[in-house]
Amino acid sequence: MATVRKSDMSSRVAAKLGGSRAQGEAALRAVLDSVQEALSQGDRVVLTGFGSFEVRQVKARRQTRLEMRSAPRLQRFLQNR
Repeated sequence: MATVRKSDMSSRVAAKLGGSRAQGEAALRAVLDSVQEALSQGDRVVLTGFGSFEVRQVKARRQTRLEMRSAPRLQRFLQNR
């Protein structure tokens, strides 16, 4: 599976439209800017057949540092030897 970057996508859009790469990039940028503006205004964006996008507030998560959690176990193991 290949990774398709923004420049690759703009080339594909240009090919579909029969225009230049610059025109494809402008079209892609216009769509992405429109989606970003709608999301920043609190709207939900639904592109049928592709997906839906919305901004949600999520509860903050507590971060656990794995190296700190395992350190006491390691110290106990070394002390019991």
